[in-house]
Amino acid sequence: MFFGNNQVKVFFESAIAQNSLAQVYCLVGVDQVGKRTLAIEVASKLFKVEFDKVCTHPDFYYLNRGVDEKTGKERKEISVSQVRSLRSFLQNQSWSNGWRVVVIDEAEFLNEESGNALLKNLEEPGEKTLIFLLTNNDDSLLATIRSRAQVWRLSPATDQEIKNGLVASGCSEELASRITYLAAGRLGRALDFYHDEERLQEWEEEIRRWQEIFRKPVHERFKILESIVGEKDGLTRVETRLQKILNVWSEETARMLKNRAVNFSDDSAVRLVKIIDALSEAQELLAQNINPKMVMEKIILQF
Repeated sequence: MFFGNNQVKVFFESAIAQNSLAQVYCLVGVDQVGKRTLAIEVASKLFKVEFDKVCTHPDFYYLNRGVDEKTGKERKEISVSQVRSLRSFLQNQSWSNGWRVVVIDEAEFLNEESGNALLKNLEEPGEKTLIFLLTNNDDSLLATIRSRAQVWRLSPATDQEIKNGLVASGCSEELASRITYLAAGRLGRALDFYHDEERLQEWEEEIRRWQEIFRKPVHERFKILESIVGEKDGLTRVETRLQKILNVWSEETARMLKNRAVNFSDDSAVRLVKIIDALSEAQELLAQNINPKMVMEKIILQF
């Protein structure tokens, strides 16, 4: 299920075939570019099981920040207690007397205490143990962590790679085209849409709403934004929900700007740049817990 970044894929296939894998790799790339997909695909080959069975395999361990049970929010860091649980896993023998694979997602959120607790396992993981550190930016990793890993950088796939890979996986041409348009070269997102078409439809509906905002007069734009802020979702904080919406709007506006030579005048291009900046600022303000309604209204003032 991994496509794009062919050089990286070939490297791992060769290393597995020649039994020359290192024990710690750092995979670097933007969100949903395919870091976790690659790590799981490597694990599936080592375990000799299907891709979708890796996450339940007894010799597979996945670690990320997780959610704080008290607040319901994503934790700010990977805690030392989480690393201690991982170390307990690594102290046990392999269930199948074969490989053990560990994936530490968002490894930049290891703090100094949890990072130091992990160091010994990175230095001496144990026989037939493979550890993947996944991060958006390896410069944000603790230096002691980064120095113990081989670094591979993953780039967004081309639209053709995404579409060809989806079709080869059994996706229809029509659905593959819809997914490719929104994937922005991110394999993880493309696969999410492929396996959950309802999620794809929600993203497409959000784009239609954003395009409607563009067509409406100012007073109607404010009404639409009010309704967005007032939408109820008992499972998600309003700030988190709005962040996701703004992300969709930002990407769509960037696509509109990219096509400006065909579809827009120079004045429209300047306007789009201002809107992209406003959307970015809005995301920062939401992260600072600024009133959501004020944040969203500020976007309209940039039209």
